[in-house]
Amino acid sequence: MAGNPDRQGTFIITDIFPGDLGPNPPFESLPGLVVNGKEVVGCVIKASQGTGWGKRNETWFQRNWPKIRDVAGARYGVDFFRGCYHFLVLSGDGAKQADYFCDQVKAAGGFDKGDLMPWVDVEEGGQGKWAPQKLETIKDADLRKRLAHDVTTCTTAFVERFKKRTGLRIAVYGRGIFRDLHMTECTFGAESNVNPAYTTTMPRMEKYGVPLERISLWQLCGDGTVAARGFPSTLTGWGKEDYSVFIDGPNKTTLKSLREHCLARAA
Repeated sequence: MAGNPDRQGTFIITDIFPGDLGPNPPFESLPGLVVNGKEVVGCVIKASQGTGWGKRNETWFQRNWPKIRDVAGARYGVDFFRGCYHFLVLSGDGAKQADYFCDQVKAAGGFDKGDLMPWVDVEEGGQGKWAPQKLETIKDADLRKRLAHDVTTCTTAFVERFKKRTGLRIAVYGRGIFRDLHMTECTFGAESNVNPAYTTTMPRMEKYGVPLERISLWQLCGDGTVAARGFPSTLTGWGKEDYSVFIDGPNKTTLKSLREHCLARAA
């Protein structure tokens, strides 16, 4: 499948955090990997959480961020890309979390031309006592409204501070929390959305204010669980970890359109 840098295909991007594949993930197995006709064209790794997630995790990111670019070689920015994400703590200050995220990336060498839009990960899991109960069980409209306000305030502040500091584009990762809190405006000033849904087809997000053309990635594989027909559950030399597929609205996908829609620096 190598050759034409603008080739058509089905392109998938893996994502991991420190607990997935140990201190030294086998990034070298990914560039050029094709499984079931699906081409692996990048990897997204966790960079930060809240305003501090521990020295061991920070060291993991700072070691592996430049490593992804190194293993890509001449493919970097052409048909292999790296990305990173921040897990947003919804009880915290979004702007301060963006500063921490930016500082972690800077310490690891910074952003470059072949990097994907970073994700701000907005989800219910891992939020501690922020919500008094599971979001899907909330019947109190006032409580639901208050929690939705927290999500909007924190995420918007993160996006604004990130863009002010870097001048780069950013994507929002999340769907379930928007659904359970009955939210209708879920772009938060970002340029794109990542839709996590381990289902046979990707649920639409228009009801959350996210039209199809804004969604750049559909995370359809969760630790080896894949409902979408034809997509692999295991990537050779890599394992059973999460990955997303690039989508371009109703259009057939090409590497050219991936660079246009997914890079942090607009192509």
